[in-house]
Amino acid sequence: MGCKPELRFNEFSGGWEEKYLGEIAIIEGGGTPSTGNFEYWDGNINWFTPTEVGKKKYVDSSIRKINAFGLKNSSAKLLPKNTILLSSRATIGHSSITT
Repeated sequence: MGCKPELRFNEFSGGWEEKYLGEIAIIEGGGTPSTGNFEYWDGNINWFTPTEVGKKKYVDSSIRKINAFGLKNSSAKLLPKNTILLSSRATIGHSSITT
């Protein structure tokens, strides 16, 4: 793993513990319902693109939306509130929190 950061907070008295992200979080990969199948789109389920993640700290509405049929027939996943969205494609490393 990487190097340890310099101590920046006087009230911090513990040591740094290195962990893989998968040890402290559940990692889910998303998917895109077929954009050629119009029966999957224009619903009420938020579907965030990597370009939307990171524009704002908190997000509550996506530009494009899918419907239940699109959710069922793709690898897209329904995630709970307060999920951290982290882009791993296009704009790598950007993040937002769902509300």
